[in-house]
Amino acid sequence: MTKLKLKSGLLVLARKIQKHYGKQVQGIYSVDLGQTYDPEDRSDAYVIVVLADGNWRYFDEVGTLAGLSYDVLEETEVFVDAEPVTLSAWNTRSGKVSEISPTILERAESLLEVVVA
Repeated sequence: MTKLKLKSGLLVLARKIQKHYGKQVQGIYSVDLGQTYDPEDRSDAYVIVVLADGNWRYFDEVGTLAGLSYDVLEETEVFVDAEPVTLSAWNTRSGKVSEISPTILERAESLLEVVVA
């Protein structure tokens, strides 16, 4: 897959996420996990969606993001694994975020700024 096709798929997903969640979205980050993640993973990209702390449940949002990712797969042939995290977990690097190497997180690319611009 070309980098251009991958980037295009990521931006389509970022737009869909913003449309669905609105102001609840605090960040959308593309994370290059390389060989450090699950070798059984078949996705083309991994995205962390930072949502405002509040009354939402992890597994509900995983399902929602999977649906949005599937739409992107059908439209662009880019398979993105997207995972929600709370803003407080992102800021403190705790919970699911802490399972990813800090070095990898430092290289996370914000997709939100690209979409908004």
